[in-house]
Amino acid sequence: MNLRKLALTTLIVSILFLLNTSTAFARQRFATLPGGLLYPQFAASAFTNAAALSSDWYSEVQALYSPEIADRSNPHSYFVGYATSNPKVGFNIGYLGSIQSGVAVHNLFSGVSARHKKHAFGLAIRKNDVAYSSSIPIDASWMWDITRRVTLGVVGYDILDNRSLALGLGYENYSYYSLEVDAQFPLPGYLDFATREYSINFASVFYFFKPVGISVGTRYQKWDDINNESSKWRHTLGAVVKLKGRMSLVGLYTSAPDTFTVGLCWGTPATAQQWIEYWLARDRRELRL
Repeated sequence: MNLRKLALTTLIVSILFLLNTSTAFARQRFATLPGGLLYPQFAASAFTNAAALSSDWYSEVQALYSPEIADRSNPHSYFVGYATSNPKVGFNIGYLGSIQSGVAVHNLFSGVSARHKKHAFGLAIRKNDVAYSSSIPIDASWMWDITRRVTLGVVGYDILDNRSLALGLGYENYSYYSLEVDAQFPLPGYLDFATREYSINFASVFYFFKPVGISVGTRYQKWDDINNESSKWRHTLGAVVKLKGRMSLVGLYTSAPDTFTVGLCWGTPATAQQWIEYWLARDRRELRL
């Protein structure tokens, strides 16, 4: 090993040591929060954007519950998801269920991702309403690291039926925050007029020096069909607090309708050696610009 490489490795190890002795080091120190199309809740990545799975060394399990509120505008809902990844491949599987007025709905999803240099590709399948629906939508996604901090992403939902397309542009300062804007719209060939949806979403996630993170987002949605059209604003607020060991407490609020979600997350962060490999790989990709 030459002196330059030795000095670089020593510097990286020193930085990792300092960061890991504090509680400020990135999202892997606790749980991930929903940050939009490009930075989704990791344990539910395949439900939003499977390409986001092959981002770094990380494994996460989340279990969340949303109670029914007084006016019954939302159902009891529950979510369990597991995701694991390294800088080359990723995998996610999850379950989302709900009960309202005695009617239960069960949904399953799974996804995989692979990365080649600056590009990540994802494929996901969803089984909505397991008991009554025979369709299995397939989603395809692609992400491109334009620079170390700027990412562009595209997701095609239900690609066999040409349903809808989502585009996102995000900026991430990995250890501290992410910012994103994305939009979703139906494709011209999609004929199910009852479910045409247009939306634009702004999302942000911030991680602080204490083991605390928050997410803030707002989304404008519009639906139209042959007979009428409707629209609404939907706001989200999330927080995560690191507990003892690898466990974290997660809380989420969503408006329209008001929904409160609480749960636990168990996350496995990268080792120091894995972080060295990760950042050296990103540096090599930067040099290829």
